[in-house]
Amino acid sequence: MDELEHVSPTGRKYSSVIGYIQSTLSYALFNIVHPFVIITSSACLLIACWKYGLSHLYSWHVLLTGLAYHLLMASGIVVLNGNNSLTRLKRHSTRRMIHLVLQCVASGAVLAGCVLQYVSREIKGKPHLVSVHSVTGTISAIFVITTLVIGLIILLSGQGQDSCMRPSLSKRLHRISGLTSFLAGTIAVVLSYNKHTFTEHFSTEICFMLKCFAVTNALLSLFGMLRNMYQFILEWFEFAMGNPDGSSSRR
Repeated sequence: MDELEHVSPTGRKYSSVIGYIQSTLSYALFNIVHPFVIITSSACLLIACWKYGLSHLYSWHVLLTGLAYHLLMASGIVVLNGNNSLTRLKRHSTRRMIHLVLQCVASGAVLAGCVLQYVSREIKGKPHLVSVHSVTGTISAIFVITTLVIGLIILLSGQGQDSCMRPSLSKRLHRISGLTSFLAGTIAVVLSYNKHTFTEHFSTEICFMLKCFAVTNALLSLFGMLRNMYQFILEWFEFAMGNPDGSSSRR
């Protein structure tokens, strides 16, 4: 008897229920949950900054850096790894260009937000780097610059034999630097929800929800990269434990 075929939301046909469930859950996570998290967080960010007053430099610091990490960087990462069905069917060159534009705008927003915060604290006579939030934010800004520079080097010099860096090395450096900047920025965003900008206008429950959304956003954005890292570590561990002499342990 022929197995019953199940059609997922992406249009794929699966002969097993498990494959159908996995495809449906993946579709729901990356096409419903993730956009909802990004849009809701960005909307709350806009509301908080509007209520606090856009005449303050600090409001623009929160707005620019928050949207950079929540909206632009997350979207840029998702566009490149192809988890979202809206961009999966586009050519890789098109996705790379969209990724480049989003990351450049996000990097500019992060750096502008950090400069505004520096100027604001200088005007008020407040010290810098006095909290975990400010330290992680600064670390993120440093790696944002590093990631942008490496990405532009890859773009301008190409990835052939004439490139100033080996393609494998440049890609690894770009990914590691980008991962560090995004994670450090996410930590800074999570800590920012303890600041008066949000606590004065949102309840404790909403602030906690926004923290959860920030973590969820990071995990879903980096899902492909984290999965590849897990597979690499697992294969390396199995290789090291199974055959230290370098021969394959698999039959």
